[in-house]
Amino acid sequence: MRIAMLANMYGPKSGGIKTTLNSLSQQYEKLGHEVLVITPSDKDFVEQVGFIKKVSIASPSIPYTGGYRIIVRSKKIIEVLNSFHPDIIEISDRTTLISVARWARGKKIPTVFFAHERLDGVLSAFLPRFPFRRLLITNWNRLTNRIFTRIVATTEYAAFEFKKIKSQKLSIVPLGVDLEVFTPNWSMSGRGQGGEKFNYLISATRLSKEKDPLLLIEISRALQRKNINTPILIYGTGPMLQKMQEIVDAEDLNIYFMGYLSDKRQLAARIANADVYLAPGPIETFGLSALEALACGTPVLCRESSALKEIIDSSCGVALPRQAEAWVVQIENL
Repeated sequence: MRIAMLANMYGPKSGGIKTTLNSLSQQYEKLGHEVLVITPSDKDFVEQVGFIKKVSIASPSIPYTGGYRIIVRSKKIIEVLNSFHPDIIEISDRTTLISVARWARGKKIPTVFFAHERLDGVLSAFLPRFPFRRLLITNWNRLTNRIFTRIVATTEYAAFEFKKIKSQKLSIVPLGVDLEVFTPNWSMSGRGQGGEKFNYLISATRLSKEKDPLLLIEISRALQRKNINTPILIYGTGPMLQKMQEIVDAEDLNIYFMGYLSDKRQLAARIANADVYLAPGPIETFGLSALEALACGTPVLCRESSALKEIIDSSCGVALPRQAEAWVVQIENL
């Protein structure tokens, strides 16, 4: 089978979408399929790795997103697809790439839409006062449902907006974790040793508005008020990094920005040795990094508004409202 995979909102340090595309394409290759992966980049580029062909299309960056890009040359995508002759197309976007799904429908090529985000969550984060928002969301979901052959969501949370329009094309397929990498076996010492009650807290998140990383600042302030000298290590980068660094410097908060760590094994070791993993994102449709933390044996605190509440219970963490003091109470109790 010839499988084409397309994505937008993609950058060199992208998180969930990049992980999903890489993992799925490698598994498809192992099963003997030919794979085409099309993503945006700063320039046109083609790379063949085994049976996986990677095509990067020069695309404009989206302001204030820290490097995310979006493909606007739909004709270029269709040209590449015509030469590949796909049996099925998987699309991780429904903005500019929805035109490709419409083209595929005309060619009778099956398409799968991967719902990596919820439209109401994205609009709430970036355009909270957008007029006729509910009408736009309903109509766009109906359009998505009409054009694509299949819709795949990873959680009930992500599936909600399609259940709301009574989609008959919806499937819920949870993501998984590489248990050879994310494991408690990385733990090098007992938690809470060395004089302090805690060693460190950790978060691996994109520092952008929709992830609400400023909650981590508020948690650090609340820890400081209670004289808990526990550092928060933040792995990841994004457009809010400079603003957050300025706040940390001005207030002398116990937060360290560790940057983007591409080595998954090193990241797993840092997570496994943390006392608590903090997942501040309010609209996570799955929260893969938090699931990786659980696989490392590290308890997770997450937002009760996100999909993570579906997998977090008293045995492994707590889902909480956006109240820093409540997070500190749970940090003390875990």
